[in-house]
Amino acid sequence: ASYRREKWRSRSMSMSSNGNDVSSSAGSRSSLSSYSSTGSSSDEEDVVNPRERQQQSSNGFSDFCVKKITRSGFGRREIEIAEEEMPALLLLRRKLSMERSLSGARVVVCTHITAQSAVLIETLGACGARVRVCSCNIHSTQNEVAAALAESGISVFAWKNMTEKDFWLCIDLCVRGDFD
Repeated sequence: ASYRREKWRSRSMSMSSNGNDVSSSAGSRSSLSSYSSTGSSSDEEDVVNPRERQQQSSNGFSDFCVKKITRSGFGRREIEIAEEEMPALLLLRRKLSMERSLSGARVVVCTHITAQSAVLIETLGACGARVRVCSCNIHSTQNEVAAALAESGISVFAWKNMTEKDFWLCIDLCVRGDFD
């Protein structure tokens, strides 16, 4: 049997089969350098269901339900990497945020919560909309990204591998929640 190491590619860096960086730009950042789902936490946080645990962001915001708000720094890095790949959306954000063209709009988002969707969600907020977010799939949420959105003041209700009961509860909290 022959052993073959696979070549892999991250969002902004390529690696050869021997693990050497073959990135085209020296200043590029690898999404792997900020990959954060392997981070450890206390045993209590892993056992207690997020909806049974009261959490607050660093500025006292608490209208959210995520796995671990303490992981928001890792999620913020993921969002920043995604922003580098979405220059058109960032240009739109800069233009529309000055106009506050979505002021007064109330937007409920039910989507896969990933770094890329977070860029869109934060763009809606920057343009003046009040945004509430829940996951559309019990397995697709990037917990650290959800924490970063909550830390920035966005009402988000999602965590990876939630139960079906929690999934529907999160949708209900998102849809019926207070936008103020």
